[in-house]
This record gives sequence, structure tokens and C-alpha cells, in this order.
Amino acid sequence: MAQHPFPCEICAQLEDIGQNRLARFVAELPSGYVVLGPSQYFRGYTLLLAKSAAPDLEDLEWPQRLQFLRDVAVVSEAVAAVCQPHKMNVESLGNVVPHLHFHFFPRYETEKSPENPVWLAMPDADEAEKYAFSPEKHGQLIEKLRAKIAEIDAARA
Repeated sequence: MAQHPFPCEICAQLEDIGQNRLARFVAELPSGYVVLGPSQYFRGYTLLLAKSAAPDLEDLEWPQRLQFLRDVAVVSEAVAAVCQPHKMNVESLGNVVPHLHFHFFPRYETEKSPENPVWLAMPDADEAEKYAFSPEKHGQLIEKLRAKIAEIDAARA
């Protein structure tokens, strides 16, 4: 099984959230932190970063695992409600950064290749820059997601 790395890119983001230095921060849930993805090619691309340094879901104790999966459901529902995609792609990979996290990709019929996996549909480096997160362009999206996550989390408590 994968081992949690040191240094860890996600742990660094968690530290930045704790110091109020991560502009992409959306919300805190019991098991993790919700952040907007660094690329917004898929408008609303969001991540849930586990508070625990566990590499995989199976590394969490059963109650923490269930809480994390509940939080995954809350985030997916909120992103879908705010972004109104044709389809939600929800993934946990961790091959590159073995710190438990989930990706939430809203998929739209207007994409060039909506049938392709997200990793094959993303633009190349030259085109990707215009989709980079910026607080000015994506601040309203963060506020809408924050409000919808709070609403759904409270309703499902």
C-alpha cells in the first residue's frame, strides 16, 4: 500500500488553509477541506482534501471513513447544484500525491470531447493558462459553493 509522503503537497495546502493563505479555499467539513481546483477548465472543478494524512480510504477507521464518504456526497451534490453540469465525475486517485483526496469534475455537453476522461480532455499547457484559478474570476463561484455546501451539510445532518 502507498505510504504518505513527506513533504506532502496536500499537507502544505492544509497548512495554508489554517493560515488563511489559500485563496481557493471553499469550506471546512468534518473530515476535510473543500478547495476549488487550480484549473477551472471544468467550471466548478473542486477537491475534498482529507484532514487525516491517510493515503487511502481504507486507511481510515470505519467511523472516519463513513464521515469522509458523507462529505464526498455533500460536495458532489453542492457542485452539481451550483454548476448544473450534464454529469459529475467524482474520482479518488492518489497515485501522484498519496494523501486521501477526491476530485469533483462537473462535465458539460458543450465541451470539445465530453465523452473523454477528464485527464484526456484538459487543454495543453499553452491553452491551460486562461483557465487558471483567480480570486477575481472565481470568487463568486467560491461563495455560491460555500453557501450550498453549508445548506446541504445542515440539511443532511
